[in-house]
Amino acid sequence: MFAPTHPVLAALDYRSNDLFRYTFGSEDQLSNKILIAFLSDLLGIRIVRLKIRESEPVKTNEGEKGIRFDLLVEIFDDQGREMVVNLEMQNYRMKGSLSLRSQAYLSRMVSSQIVAGENYEFCPVIQIMIVNRLPNMKKHS
Repeated sequence: MFAPTHPVLAALDYRSNDLFRYTFGSEDQLSNKILIAFLSDLLGIRIVRLKIRESEPVKTNEGEKGIRFDLLVEIFDDQGREMVVNLEMQNYRMKGSLSLRSQAYLSRMVSSQIVAGENYEFCPVIQIMIVNRLPNMKKHS
């Protein structure tokens, strides 16, 4: 089992855009340690390594809607499993499209792993959306 997050880290409100960017957006050693501790605690696994991926995937055709992940990382746990995690800070004003955006982001995370001529095998994907408050979801959500 892993040690739970330090109480000081647990008390921080990561929904603040500035705190989110400062804590998770840097590639320095301290940011990586905080991100590993946060994700390990949240997911209940021991993450031993992570790799930050490109946050703005290249469009594959002219009509494709572009997306920008807030923080897209590959994580590796102590059992040798690899997963792709998208960590998003969402503004509650996006409540009308949050469900659909979430689905689009997850779809892109999966489809980007599919390679022509190879089997349909891909790493599990996890999407974490931190919001100031939960939106009222529409019926189709």
